Amino acid sequence: MEIDKPCTKSNKKGNEEAPCILACPIRQDARDYVQLIARGRFQEAFRVVRERNPLPSACGRICTHPCETKCRRNSTDAPIAIAWLKRFLGDNFSHETGKITSEKYPEKIAIIGAGPAGLAAANDLALLGYSCTIFESNPTPGGMLRMGVPTYRLPRTAIDNDVEYIKKLGVEIRYNTTFGVDITFDSLKKDGFSVLFIGVGLSESRSLNIEGVQLEGVLKGVSFLNEVNTTGSAKIGKNVLVIGGGAVAMDCARTALRLRTDKVSVACLESRKEMPTTDFEIEEAVHEGVALYNSIGPKRILGKNGRVSGLETLKVKYVFDEQKRFNPAFYEGSESVIEADTIILAIGQASNLSFLKGQEGIQITRGGTIIVNPNTFSASVHGIYAGGDVVLGRGTMTESMAQGKKAAIAIHNALRNAALKDEKWAEKTGSARCG
Repeated sequence: MEIDKPCTKSNKKGNEEAPCILACPIRQDARDYVQLIARGRFQEAFRVVRERNPLPSACGRICTHPCETKCRRNSTDAPIAIAWLKRFLGDNFSHETGKITSEKYPEKIAIIGAGPAGLAAANDLALLGYSCTIFESNPTPGGMLRMGVPTYRLPRTAIDNDVEYIKKLGVEIRYNTTFGVDITFDSLKKDGFSVLFIGVGLSESRSLNIEGVQLEGVLKGVSFLNEVNTTGSAKIGKNVLVIGGGAVAMDCARTALRLRTDKVSVACLESRKEMPTTDFEIEEAVHEGVALYNSIGPKRILGKNGRVSGLETLKVKYVFDEQKRFNPAFYEGSESVIEADTIILAIGQASNLSFLKGQEGIQITRGGTIIVNPNTFSASVHGIYAGGDVVLGRGTMTESMAQGKKAAIAIHNALRNAALKDEKWAEKTGSARCG
């Protein structure tokens, strides 16, 4: 973790920064490792990536790479393939021992959840000199990276390589430990933990309040992906329809194709341009044979003999109202039917905050996310911090890591009465030239 490290590039002045860096939630300077790769200094390039990114191998596989969108090469021909270059490093040059800090502080930090936010917080706190223990409800690390992202997108060895590095920093991970059941706020305090970081993510799928959701053959997206990732299979029919237009919906559709079903379709409220995922993911799904039904909404799920037979839909008038709020409206009398024997609901995810029972002091939103200070990620109860999807509601891997990293600095400052800053997150303009 680089803190207050002066920039040595002569083309950076004052508050100027390259657009690709400003676009990255963790402020990774891609120019440094891209130039090292060009010179054949691959191991050194990976070390540069790892200084800023606690999950480089996984990130190289599934990052939405906003840096490429802002790359200045777009105005010339095409952006530098930053994500692919990071993947190249993570796949081939990630074998090195972790750094051990000489600084050691007495406080113990408890981290709930071994997803991107929790792992990032643990990584940076360990580098600062703190003893960190991650409590994870699953038998393996990664959170939704492992439970929700298909293996064809993210090989589990990539997650394992990244986590192994973090463990070498001295971070302990206790698996099969559910917060609110096996451990509680009180038990962690009794065990001597000074600070608690909550990074439990969004582990549950949202459902639809329409007729037919209880029919056999209606599945929830996260549960479907988890089952396939865990067992290698899932019970589906020959004609699968996924409801939803986001990244989870694309993952469900492409995973269903790999289970050798005959047909897979995706139906969503949004137009093609409005779909809440990257163009790359949509294009990959269509290329593999997924049929898209845009600008239609579910009215009811049809069934025959207790099993799904199709979805009755309505044409969408608009998804967002004049105030840009999500408030879909439909055309009356525009009903049509899409035949299907399996329907997968991938319309969003929800948190499970049952562990907050008895902790009324921790404020939460109506949407079930934890309210935090946007700068320090501290919750409304002293000594408790949170980050990742349980705060974001819906975010990317790098956005979750950024929150974990920022929380780590805030925790250190609170415990040490310090004013440590990461200058990468200072307010800057995107006018610096690329080196």
